[in-house]
Amino acid sequence: MTPYFSVPPIGLSSPQVECLSSYVRRLSLAHGVTQHQFISHLQSRWKSETGDHLPRCDELRWDGYSPNVAVAVSAFKFALGFDLTGTTLLPLRQICSPTCIGSIKHERVWCPGCLSDDRGSHRPPYDRLLWRIHGIDRCALHKLQLRRVCPHCGACQLKRLSKTELDRCCICSQSLCSRISVGEYAAHPGFGELQTEQLITRLREVEGVSGGSLTQFLASIDTPQVDLQRELGDLFHTRHRPPRPHLTSLVAVAAHFNVDIIQLIVDPISAAAQATLDVGGAIPQRRRRQTTHLRGERSRWFKRELEEAIAAGPPYPSTAEFCRSRDYSVCAASTTYPLLTAELSRKHFEWWNDRAERRKRAAIRIIAALMRRGGTNLPIKALTQLVVERSGAPVHVVRRLLGTQLPS
Repeated sequence: MTPYFSVPPIGLSSPQVECLSSYVRRLSLAHGVTQHQFISHLQSRWKSETGDHLPRCDELRWDGYSPNVAVAVSAFKFALGFDLTGTTLLPLRQICSPTCIGSIKHERVWCPGCLSDDRGSHRPPYDRLLWRIHGIDRCALHKLQLRRVCPHCGACQLKRLSKTELDRCCICSQSLCSRISVGEYAAHPGFGELQTEQLITRLREVEGVSGGSLTQFLASIDTPQVDLQRELGDLFHTRHRPPRPHLTSLVAVAAHFNVDIIQLIVDPISAAAQATLDVGGAIPQRRRRQTTHLRGERSRWFKRELEEAIAAGPPYPSTAEFCRSRDYSVCAASTTYPLLTAELSRKHFEWWNDRAERRKRAAIRIIAALMRRGGTNLPIKALTQLVVERSGAPVHVVRRLLGTQLPS
């Protein structure tokens, strides 16, 4: 018998499999606590029972394949009684680069159509593992671009301290599925999208495979090296190719040569024998990600982004939110541009405190109006919910105000 509620993951061994970060959020909500509180409790139990350390939720990317993720999966199996490996990329831990670069995104993204369908099917809304992988920018099912911010308040979705469901904004609590526009429609799949979906669906088949598959595959391809350099760029640079490439490199090669990505990993020699290189159907022209810029270009680009964010006016993101949405290191930003990051942080806290004060004043006015009309005869829970919905103030602020306003 496990000490926690049994909440099974959704969609295992399918393209719609739930990611571990989404599962942890749903499990925390089932216990009525935030994700941070639940992991802290599990960390304490894991330490007392096994003597091992479980990293907190802000010290790892739940859905990747790092050693910390392996520890987390072991801890959840100990606590819940079933294996959650299928909700992560752990089967790739001996195949892809140990740095995990090019695997899991820094920020949460979602398809409004999928979350809306979850709610309509009386199924708990959840995030798909496929959305968490670099290079996936649209939902193949609904042909919609994946969202990164709330359509109402423009906030990034930091899940660690929130107790809202996954289809609600953790800041304004409004639906993340509304306001779908024509501009979000994306009819055609992106480069490598089909290969990534295939990999997620059959991820268990590569478990236990060691690195070196990509090197063997490329060595067996009967194609001039200069052609590979022209079509796939840095991947075929003359520098040494590591035996454990980035996940994006595996996807790019599978898409370019139109081979089964699982076969490329499990049996690269056979995959190379079956591959045909069609120069006319070579890799399409793509806009390069900001992370591929030269260091000086990327620094200048980030500085311009900082200056524009400061000059744009409220709402101001925090430095962490700003860096995460641009795939930039917070430490590097603070070290390189200390004055600009400090200015952004100052404006963010001023805007945040001003908004909190305005919502608190609105809650006070609403409570006073309800007391004059006899609304305080309502149960405390219903009264709290009513004031929260009308004022936008956090629940803990409203509860504290009601404790001072209600007659004893």
